Amino acid sequence: KASTTQSKQEAKPVASQAEKKSEAVKFSQITPPPPPNLPKAPSTTCPEGMARIAGGRFVFGSEANNPLRGFGELDARRVSLAAFCVDLYEYPNSVGAKVLTRVNWQKALSTCAKAGKRLCTEKEWERVCKGQAAREFPYGNSYQRGVCHVDRDDGQSVGAGSYRDCRSSEGVYDLSGNVAEWTADGWAKGMSDKVVKGGAADQASYAGRCASRANAAASAREALIGFRCCLSVAD
Repeated sequence: KASTTQSKQEAKPVASQAEKKSEAVKFSQITPPPPPNLPKAPSTTCPEGMARIAGGRFVFGSEANNPLRGFGELDARRVSLAAFCVDLYEYPNSVGAKVLTRVNWQKALSTCAKAGKRLCTEKEWERVCKGQAAREFPYGNSYQRGVCHVDRDDGQSVGAGSYRDCRSSEGVYDLSGNVAEWTADGWAKGMSDKVVKGGAADQASYAGRCASRANAAASAREALIGFRCCLSVAD
C-alpha cells in the first residue's frame, strides 16, 4: 500500500516484477534511540500485559519474488535484535477496549513514555508479527479471510482482541488489520513521514502482511492509525 488513507477499493494491484525492479526501495532507515531514562524489564520476565520476545536474528523485509509484495517493501535481509517486551494489544493494551486512534506520531511516542515504555521500532514490530517461523501473516503463511479484521467493507475498527485467532505465535493480537500502527522509524532520509505497519480494517488483505509497510505524515491523526508499546529488556 502506498498510503494509510488509501481504501481497499482504491488500493493498487500488486506490482509486476518489472515494476518492482523499477520501484526498488533503497530507503535509509531513521530509527531514534530509546529515551535514555526509561526503565527496562528484568532479563527473564515482562510486565503484565506484555509478551517477551527473545533476541536473535530474523529475516526482515520480503523477497523480491513474493507475489504479494507491495510498493515500498524492503528487500529481505537477516538482522539481529536484542530481547524486548511488547504489548499484547493495541493501546490501551486491554482486551475489548476501544483502540486509541486519531493520535499523531509524537502523541503515540509520549503516551508510551508516560507508561514507562517506548514506541516499537519497525524491526521489532515485524519480528513480533512474523514470530520465530518467519510467517507471512501473524497466524500463518496463507491468508485466511475472517481471521483478522482486514479487508472489511465497513472499514471500522473493533475492540482490541476481538478476533481471538488473530494473534502471533507468541500471543500478540491484532498485528494484521484493525488499525495500522505507528512505529518509531522514519520512512526515508530527508522525509518527516513515519512508518506504519499492519494494515487497517479498510485495506486489502495483502496490507496486513507482516512485511507490508506504509508511510504517514508524523502529524497525521487518522481514524485507523493507532499504536502499541514496547519495552527494552535488561542485559
